[in-house]
Amino acid sequence: MATWIAHLRVAEALKQAWPIEDACAFYVGNLGPDCGEPNEDWSSFEPPSEVSHWSTSYKKSTIDPERFYQAYLREDWNDFYLGYYIHLQCDLIWDRLIGRVARQRFQAEFQSTPGFIWTIKEDWYAHDNHFVIAHPDWEPLRIICQLDEFPNTYLDYYPEHAFTRQMAYICSFYRSYAFHDREFLYLSKEEYDDYIATATAEIHQILLLKANRR
Repeated sequence: MATWIAHLRVAEALKQAWPIEDACAFYVGNLGPDCGEPNEDWSSFEPPSEVSHWSTSYKKSTIDPERFYQAYLREDWNDFYLGYYIHLQCDLIWDRLIGRVARQRFQAEFQSTPGFIWTIKEDWYAHDNHFVIAHPDWEPLRIICQLDEFPNTYLDYYPEHAFTRQMAYICSFYRSYAFHDREFLYLSKEEYDDYIATATAEIHQILLLKANRR
């Protein structure tokens, strides 16, 4: 699934094109599907990703944003729910452009090395870190890192403080994680930036179609 900074970069770009009234709720919504409580090795979550990501299996390709849209956005485009919907679309596009390509490109490594996905993710997170360092007062991260509390009044499959806890964790992660600063072997900067542009353009078109049908 897409990295948190990638999600927020797409969210920021779409916020400039759509009438978002509550930027905080919108940005938290864009991180909302990743607010499950992880187990010790992050191999499973509560609620399961099938619940938080509205999928029919553990496979990212089975995420169903339209089912979420019909449940929460068909009548009204609430900023939090809109952000959540955008996250689900972002994850589908990430799986298509980044995840699937990596699984094909490094098929031998995936087969021979258990947990190889975490090696690849080191590149993903390092790209995030480069962006954050280059944009020290970046609005989306600044807004979520200034949050004292964001109670869950939106989704009954999360506990009350799920969003507050996860926003604090995400901010701590980008402040303290030991990101690598070596050559990118598994995801180039061009591929990372192309994902942001493609996801933004595709989701903008999806939202235009939705808006025209309302």
